[in-house]
Amino acid sequence: MLGVPCNGAGGRVGFEVNAYRAGPLMRTVSISIERRLLAMPSGDSQRAWFPEMLVELESFWTSNVDWRSLIAFCERMTTVRTDIRRLRGIREPMIYCHSCKERHPAKLLDISPRSALFSLQKLGILTEDQMKMLDRDWAKYRKQHDLDAYGKPKSTTTQTSHHCSDDKSDPNPGAVEIGRK
Repeated sequence: MLGVPCNGAGGRVGFEVNAYRAGPLMRTVSISIERRLLAMPSGDSQRAWFPEMLVELESFWTSNVDWRSLIAFCERMTTVRTDIRRLRGIREPMIYCHSCKERHPAKLLDISPRSALFSLQKLGILTEDQMKMLDRDWAKYRKQHDLDAYGKPKSTTTQTSHHCSDDKSDPNPGAVEIGRK
């Protein structure tokens, strides 16, 4: 039947289109709606912490965790996030490059220990005062050991060039993320 209210399980919640009885325009509309429904959820392309990663962060965290362990944990979470995105077919967010005037997929940054701290605060595990104290401690630790924001030695961090050049080490310098309306 054309236009039978249905939720797919016999209930009367949604609206189902019988493609066999519908005309070509209705089939096109049906396919368009189906593609939109199967599209990735809004925000997943820019998500740093997926729910299963937050569960892992919560179980990992103790008040006496050392910075080296947290750095290693964040590296592992970056790998987990990459695997989740690959398995779910989540593409990189698109950015607009002012240099070449084109849109390109953005490279997601690694998960940093500071990102983990903010996530712990958002989960209610850290208070605002604890967060400030740990943030200051992280800044001191980074300075003492000459580390970048991700806990890697600054001496190994390379300067990046424009993503449109031959050096593809960082596809994002000079790029601005396109916001959603």
